[in-house]
Amino acid sequence: MPRTPPPEGQVTLSDAVKHLHSRGLQVSEGMLYRWTEAGRLKRYGPETRKQKFFKLSELDQIIVEELSGTRRPKPTPVTFDIIRREDLPACLRLDQIVYPDDLDLGDLSTYQSWRQKNQRVSIAAYNASNRDIMLAYIALLPLPEPLILDILRGKRADHSVTVDEVESYDRPGSYTLLALSAVCHPNHPELLYKLVYHIMNYWLEQFPTRFVTKIYAQAVSESGDRLIQHLFMAPRYDLAHNAYMLDLARPGASKVVRKFQVQLRAKAPLPTELQPDFSLPVTRSE
Repeated sequence: MPRTPPPEGQVTLSDAVKHLHSRGLQVSEGMLYRWTEAGRLKRYGPETRKQKFFKLSELDQIIVEELSGTRRPKPTPVTFDIIRREDLPACLRLDQIVYPDDLDLGDLSTYQSWRQKNQRVSIAAYNASNRDIMLAYIALLPLPEPLILDILRGKRADHSVTVDEVESYDRPGSYTLLALSAVCHPNHPELLYKLVYHIMNYWLEQFPTRFVTKIYAQAVSESGDRLIQHLFMAPRYDLAHNAYMLDLARPGASKVVRKFQVQLRAKAPLPTELQPDFSLPVTRSE
């Protein structure tokens, strides 16, 4: 696919680095990617293209911050842990910040019953010096795949899931997960990706006794949609217009997923469920 020239006022990645160098700021392409993941820079361009651009005005602001010593403060130290019952007020405060006009407390008891069945349903990032300050969380519900498909098709509401339908992580073997929510404080967008790394490290520890084959999600918020894009989850328009799936048996397009798959293979042989299958279907002639 031919490369598209950047719009006026925007530059490619390589030209962005050259622009910074010309102003006395010696940084690499990797640093620009890290600033992007941390929310300090944005990349612009159609979602259908891998090629993205940077705004010169935002690059100039970075130059001012770096060279004048007025750069953003260091990230808040955080700790990652499950959400316990006593953490629910902190969780609600974060929800209130992110969704001030759409806070629903009706299903709180249902979610709490799921956590009692499986404490790892929700993993959160807390302020390291004050656990009462929750900065991000991701909720992943382990369910039988047919039930997940019914939820995504609208045949079942997610809050209708009973405790008995939620799986614990006691048994060996494969699991399918439904991503219920990905919530992040607007000042700490980088924490969603750090939470993903934390969750992947847990499953790396469990492998090969326990492993995830597929993760399903629906994009219902800006933070959730960003995470879906970051992981290159495949659209499942056959289920819903905003349904997506990450099949861990397929080679990961996302650097994060690809690294995780490499770590799994390095630890133990892949089970059949995680082995890619590129064979063509057999057709029979009449």
